[in-house]
Amino acid sequence: EPGQLVGRINQQDPLRRFDGYANESATSKKIAYNVFKKGDSAYLSGDVLVMDELGYMYFKDRSGDTFRWRGENVSTTEVEGCLSHLLNMTDVAVYGVEVPGIEGKAGMAAIADPDNKIDPDLFYQDLIKVLPPYARPVFLRILPVVDTT
Repeated sequence: EPGQLVGRINQQDPLRRFDGYANESATSKKIAYNVFKKGDSAYLSGDVLVMDELGYMYFKDRSGDTFRWRGENVSTTEVEGCLSHLLNMTDVAVYGVEVPGIEGKAGMAAIADPDNKIDPDLFYQDLIKVLPPYARPVFLRILPVVDTT
């Protein structure tokens, strides 16, 4: 069963200390209290892992990298992977955007297409074969390059 990786914070141990971020609000969102025992604190990594039958753990997703649309949770990582594969491994960034008057966030895909080669009709036909309706991006941004960090 997938679960989030958390780590006990110990300010006296250089490998387990957490000094936080410049933004106090961001710091408070990453710390949970009374996790392993009363009075302790733990760092919430945001990484979702799965464990196999031998106890090996594998990265599955990021907990913050999802949005809710049409009553379903959508993994941006999974949608990015599908779109990138359909488009022959081009850079893709997927994220949820608010639509006024509608609950949840609609999918937005920013797609790198520096040579203007994407055929929207063919792309849509391929897209409906690999993604359920709720996971399909509602909005597309075709860009010369997708910003990366």
